[in-house]
Amino acid sequence: MDNNEEGNEYLNNESENAIFPKYYNYYLGIMAVSCYKSEYLLYTLQEQFLLAGGPLEWLIFGLERVDPKLKRIAELNELIAYRPWEIKKENLHFLIKEGAS
Repeated sequence: MDNNEEGNEYLNNESENAIFPKYYNYYLGIMAVSCYKSEYLLYTLQEQFLLAGGPLEWLIFGLERVDPKLKRIAELNELIAYRPWEIKKENLHFLIKEGAS
């Protein structure tokens, strides 16, 4: 495999090491962009989210319908965006806790 093929595999999220389905990554981007109110980026990420197979209800109902793992990341996302100095190890514990759902 040459470097170009490896890069394409990474971009297409076909790697066996992928943590989430590709649309999860787009939803994380949507959560981050929504903190900064960038409509262009938000619409672009929403489109990519849907094209990657993301459920429309996540966009309509927001955190009420997303996977619980993403819901827990939302609180951390807000801290990173607005108050990074307040992040404590307790805020990160759920990321490393085994069996967290």
